Amino acid sequence: MSQTTEPDPAASVDSVTDEGAAPTPTGPNHWPATISTSLKALKSFQETPWPELVTEWELRSHIGDQDPALEVQLVQGRVQKSLLALVKQKVGEDLSWAARMKRETEWKWLNQLLAAARLKQLTLVRITRKSRKSGMGFDLTELSRTFYGKQILQSLNLGTRRVVDKEEFESVKAACARIKLVLPETIEPTRTERFFVDVAVEEAAEEAVEEAAAVEEAPEATAT
Repeated sequence: MSQTTEPDPAASVDSVTDEGAAPTPTGPNHWPATISTSLKALKSFQETPWPELVTEWELRSHIGDQDPALEVQLVQGRVQKSLLALVKQKVGEDLSWAARMKRETEWKWLNQLLAAARLKQLTLVRITRKSRKSGMGFDLTELSRTFYGKQILQSLNLGTRRVVDKEEFESVKAACARIKLVLPETIEPTRTERFFVDVAVEEAAEEAVEEAAAVEEAPEATAT
């Protein structure tokens, strides 16, 4: 007499495949490592580690859905694409980042983006002319805060100087001219000029208050 074997319920459950279920990834999830490595590299390109140019939360939010089955090359591409968009936005909103990053990085797109931002940063610089007992002075504070401005001043041994004389300023202008940049100049008002400006502003404010009070006190017109 042959002996029959009861089927193992657990084995039968394991052998059933739900056609509607998502496929189980067969390879590793490349997202965590790729995101971590990319952010670590970006942080190493900063002159100082804090604050971070892009945070992990910002990067993950920009990427959106992170399919764990995606191949590593596609994961790297999406991470770099999101980093490009975020860095472009951050640097565009705050050009000081152009001077807070290292001269060159290992990412070509980042080098190009920083070069454009650093040139734009220079175009926004204003040089203030100041009257001094020793003669006309030129305040280079804004220039010294830019990436290329720092290099120009250091090359002329003016790295720690903020106000220079006319001869020194001419050498700065010549250095800027070599990269086809003209530094706009503004004249700082004297104490007397500032006094009269302040008085004029106060008088205009008082007149505006008086006019507003007169309108409020005027009797309302009534229909006859």
